[in-house]
Amino acid sequence: MMSDKHQIQRSEKMRTTAFLPLMAALCFPLAAAAFDFKGLELGAVASPADIKSKVGIRCWKKKRDGTQTCEGRSTVAGAVTFARVVVDADGTVQDIGLRFSEEDFSKVESGLREKFGEPSTERSEVQNRMGAGFNQVTHTWKNEQRDLVVLVRYANDINHSVLLFMTAKSAESDAAASKGDPTDL
Repeated sequence: MMSDKHQIQRSEKMRTTAFLPLMAALCFPLAAAAFDFKGLELGAVASPADIKSKVGIRCWKKKRDGTQTCEGRSTVAGAVTFARVVVDADGTVQDIGLRFSEEDFSKVESGLREKFGEPSTERSEVQNRMGAGFNQVTHTWKNEQRDLVVLVRYANDINHSVLLFMTAKSAESDAAASKGDPTDL
């Protein structure tokens, strides 16, 4: 028969063991499936006709490097948005960006939580030009392919929010480009 001390230690160990996977899931939430916006799947091949029919925006001529940008008005969670989709030379959707009124942030946030689950969240403070502080919220969802969905409450100003869908390839490229080159004078 186990002593009370051993039973308590065993019980605590079992609780801790059961708790660790839950904490990992909460701290590093991963969505299993590919991310999509209105059926336009991130990382999948899409034609300009697919983008027009699903998102309702027009694609421009391909650039010299083969990439193509599609832009126009769309909606997300009922909010009017300016949408931008970037397709690489292979026709793969790399980025989807949506800019909308900050007044619609809660509506979009709720829809994303329902669709993708709980995100990881960062909170900070941003200031306007007059020095007034605002509570910044950045939610991030990550899937098994390391693709990202990022929702930012205040983007460039206090009147607009941004929703970004990025493939891992695109996110890595953006991170490398943002480091800058001190010799590019």
